[in-house]
Amino acid sequence: MRVPTITTYTTSTYLLGNLSSGLKDANEVVSTQKRIIEISDDPVGFNQVLTLKDTMGNLEQIEQNVAMGQSWLDTGETALDSIHNLMLEVKTEVTRLANDSTTADERANAIERINGVIEQMVTLGNTRVNGNYVFGGTDSNIIPFAYDKDGQPEQVVYNGNHTPFEIRTDKNVGVAVGRDGEETFWDQTIQINASNNTLVFQEDIGRGSAFEKRLTAVVPDGVYTAKTLEQAVENVLNSASETSGYQVNYQVAFDADQKKYTLQTDGRYPGFIQTTFLWEDGKDAHLDQMTVGNGIDPDNLDIQVLNSSALTLETTEQTGPLRFVWDGYENWRVENNPGYIIPAKIPGTAHGFALELTESGAPDISVKLGQPAAVEGAYVAFEIMLEKGDHSIGHEMGFSGVNSLYTLPVSEVPATAITDLTIVSGVNDTIDFIEKSPLSPMGGGTSAELTAVITAGNYTDMDALCLEIQTRMAEQSVNTVDYAVSYDPETSRFNIREDGSSLDELDLLWKSGTHSNASIGSTLGYYQTDDELTYPGTDNTPVQCAITIDETNDILDFEEVNNAGVSSGTLRAFISHGTYTSMTDLLNTVETAMAAVSANGVGYTVAYDNAVSELTIQSAPGALNELRLFADSDVDSIKQTLGFDLAATGDTTHTSDTRPVLMTFGSDNNWIDFQETSSAGLMSDPVSIEIPKGDYTNLDAVAQEIQTALRAASPLQIAYDVGYDFDTGKFLIKGSDQDLSSFSLLWKTGNHSDSNAAQLLGFDPARDDVMAFAESDQTVIQLNIDETNNTLDFQETVQGSKGKIVDTLTALIEPGTYTTYPDLAREIEQALEQESHNKGNDIDYAVSWDDHTQRFTIKEAGTRLEEFRLLWQSGENAPTDQGGTGLGIGALLGFDGTSDDIKTPLSGTDTVSWGIFDTLIDLKTYLADNDRDGIERTLGRLGTHYDNMTSRIVDTGMKYNHLEVRQTITTQMGLSLMQRKSTIEDADLVESIMALQNLQTAYEAAMSSTAKVMSLSLLDYL
Repeated sequence: MRVPTITTYTTSTYLLGNLSSGLKDANEVVSTQKRIIEISDDPVGFNQVLTLKDTMGNLEQIEQNVAMGQSWLDTGETALDSIHNLMLEVKTEVTRLANDSTTADERANAIERINGVIEQMVTLGNTRVNGNYVFGGTDSNIIPFAYDKDGQPEQVVYNGNHTPFEIRTDKNVGVAVGRDGEETFWDQTIQINASNNTLVFQEDIGRGSAFEKRLTAVVPDGVYTAKTLEQAVENVLNSASETSGYQVNYQVAFDADQKKYTLQTDGRYPGFIQTTFLWEDGKDAHLDQMTVGNGIDPDNLDIQVLNSSALTLETTEQTGPLRFVWDGYENWRVENNPGYIIPAKIPGTAHGFALELTESGAPDISVKLGQPAAVEGAYVAFEIMLEKGDHSIGHEMGFSGVNSLYTLPVSEVPATAITDLTIVSGVNDTIDFIEKSPLSPMGGGTSAELTAVITAGNYTDMDALCLEIQTRMAEQSVNTVDYAVSYDPETSRFNIREDGSSLDELDLLWKSGTHSNASIGSTLGYYQTDDELTYPGTDNTPVQCAITIDETNDILDFEEVNNAGVSSGTLRAFISHGTYTSMTDLLNTVETAMAAVSANGVGYTVAYDNAVSELTIQSAPGALNELRLFADSDVDSIKQTLGFDLAATGDTTHTSDTRPVLMTFGSDNNWIDFQETSSAGLMSDPVSIEIPKGDYTNLDAVAQEIQTALRAASPLQIAYDVGYDFDTGKFLIKGSDQDLSSFSLLWKTGNHSDSNAAQLLGFDPARDDVMAFAESDQTVIQLNIDETNNTLDFQETVQGSKGKIVDTLTALIEPGTYTTYPDLAREIEQALEQESHNKGNDIDYAVSWDDHTQRFTIKEAGTRLEEFRLLWQSGENAPTDQGGTGLGIGALLGFDGTSDDIKTPLSGTDTVSWGIFDTLIDLKTYLADNDRDGIERTLGRLGTHYDNMTSRIVDTGMKYNHLEVRQTITTQMGLSLMQRKSTIEDADLVESIMALQNLQTAYEAAMSSTAKVMSLSLLDYL
């Protein structure tokens, strides 16, 4: 078969084309030295090469990242090293400044150095690498630290974020090479040791200083986070209160968002209590373990430290507490003195004393008693605790400011005790009483039993009831007495007395009266015991004079001329020595002495007429012709004592020429100390009056002088009446007013107990005379709760929901008449819990009444609530003048209604910040105040900062080493991958050249043979 020329040509051309293409490819392999240039060269190999190239690209980026990270770490480590060195320098400096030998000036001069350190550290904190801030987190273009020197408080502010800048060292692995500046310069832990482990607090149940308990809680040494410190403080608080306090349960919490600690109690203590956390005063010297004995009521003890720096010697267990014992007269005997330069006896009164420990001329400790020491041997004792240094943990918890008072919602004023009293005819409407008028002082002029009948009815106004009682008593008075009856809403007690001083004594016959079964006494709070209201008067010994006979005036010379005209010559009668308080006794003594020496056996009569203040001496009628008195001598004569000026002759009866001196007052016997108590229960300070010095011939004048002085000095401006009756020889001091609850004549306990007029006036100097008007023996309680006063608006906010709007709840107190405060408290508690259970958070409440403080306390029995609000002012049932309905119970309970009562935990004044900058800024304050304790506390903090900074430097070094290792691995991996890629992709040069030569030879041979086989012409294409 013949092959067409065109076919031969086409085949030859195709084969030559293939040879040409192969030659081209072989030539490209030789020139590029790459086996795979296109995917068609080797699809599998081409894919492997692409994968290897991608991996190698990633390794190159990692190498760049590592290089940059090393630069960041190197720069950061240099800054941290510098800060570390600064810390070491400051620590060394502070160690020197904490030394006792360092002066205040040296410490003050160090402040500038600390300023410089802070500024250096801030500069180092703002370190940059390639224009980026190392310690700003991922906000590396923002200056992280700013030093606000003029701020209040001064502070270093961090402006970065909390995500450290990091580099990638693998697809899913990063390394932080920058730092969170807050984490770097502020610590998450605090070292607690002897310099900052103490919490001093005081629990007070409202009964005076004797019941205030100062407690010390000590946190165990160790390293704490904010959370673990929370639990540690709570544990030691509760342990101290359980052991030595009032068993109060405390809760301590740390809010991580607010960075603040809060303190609160769980509300389960029954009654009023408040806690003062003594952040400021806990370090000061103070008194502790205050006790009283032998009749002193601890409720009435008030001890104040006026100068704590004077407390320089501590009482110890060996010596016992410092004790002051009342001697019953004018001094307090000192026992267990630890070494103070004070006398063995401290001058004072039964109402207290002032103690001077420093010889400065001013008292350092004041001791006052609300009621006087009643008996000899009564004592006050306390321990003196020295200053312990400011080792308060409050500095670490954000409570570094003034003392903090934590108290629960408590009524501001005593609760309203009575809303109404019902008087029923024949049941409780009578008062039987007896009046003793001054017609015959001290018991004479006694009336028959009188009965006042009170108009029956429901009394809602206690003043109106008082007016009714005093009106009915005045109507029955047989002495035209005006009566004063009052009611004290604070103590809820009635007081019955005369208005003025018409009576010597008033007897209220609650028990022995004819109508005692229908007495109003129990309704008004009086025990079923008669009240005898007797004004202070001269005691059992009558006082008609105070004439002293001694060797200077004990002779009475006289001469008798009998009826025969015979003179006896001078006769001398010797009068027995002594101080005569009875004129009758003195006159009888004179009579007896004269009769004893009479030459004619004559009897004599010596008499005194008080009406004209004259004394007469006469012989028995008809016994003598003439009686001559004081005829010869004035030596030691009694004549002036008896009021005779000249020798008396010519008669048998002789009258004194002048009034005899009955009493003489001088500086040693002319004082009267007294004290008044108002109807509101306020006791005045002791007041002293003087009876004008001199000789008194009429004791009515003495009474008038005392009356004038008492009225002028009376703190309550009482119109005292002072009277004297010569027949009974008794003084009577009377005073009554609606503003007066009682008054006392302080013969024994007054400031002038050694120079008062008690003895001269016939009062017993060994005891005070107290006039207390008839006050109710117990609180009168009649609380009517109805729809006009039975609501209590409140709000609950549970923990963790602060800011959430909460509904107002309204507790409805069960209507009824309550006769005790505790009953009402229980009912309010039940009403609160019922409303909380139905509409609120099912909170357990505790409502209590405290008899001593006369206050209600409303609180949660637990700590579930973050806030508890009593809406006295803002609630729907607030007083009408506050825009409410006026149906709230607040005013009845003693809550003033002018503001809501809000219970929230006690929050720290500062955020909790344990950073090097905080420490250094605090250090400046300590240096300025020359506060050695604060400087010592700084040492502990610096130690923690230094150790933590060391850890950060070590961490940086470890990261740098990690990057170096990563860099080595990356380099090695890159070489390995490059080799693998070369193996797959690169051509063997020798083999490629030989292949090229072979192809070239074949190509040339093909071209030659084809040219010889075929000569092309036009016919070949036809």
